[in-house]
Amino acid sequence: MKNSFPIFLLIAFLGCSSTPPSDGGIMFDQGISVSKKEAREKWMNHIGKNNPQLYVAIIKGIMLSQKFDAEVFVSKIKAEDKVYYQLDRDNQGGSNVLSVTWKTREIIFDHYNDSDGPTMLDFVEEIYLDKKTQKLYDSLNIGEFN
Repeated sequence: MKNSFPIFLLIAFLGCSSTPPSDGGIMFDQGISVSKKEAREKWMNHIGKNNPQLYVAIIKGIMLSQKFDAEVFVSKIKAEDKVYYQLDRDNQGGSNVLSVTWKTREIIFDHYNDSDGPTMLDFVEEIYLDKKTQKLYDSLNIGEFN
């Protein structure tokens, strides 16, 4: 029993020392974290530029979810060679791309795929690599070179 006390202190210390980032971000190695807000905004900006129909559907879905306090589904409809996104309060099954819920501030991906755009995780990784590169540059004082 006496030998277990130091182990308990070690576990308590290690457990308390690894706290998550205060901004609700995703913690990576070397103390680098990526803000979920930053990743979401970068993803939305990309969708706005590269898939404006989906972007408009997501924005409208968020506004309707807020107004009606309900989950709103964004579905993809393919007609001939064109793709359309429509909003619905009911789950449309296999045609759902994602859903938004204002109350919980969630975007839930369902049948979202490469044709809709990159995932948010792609932007988390991009932001992480940018921060890691900047940390390396700072440690090497790259900005002070001629």
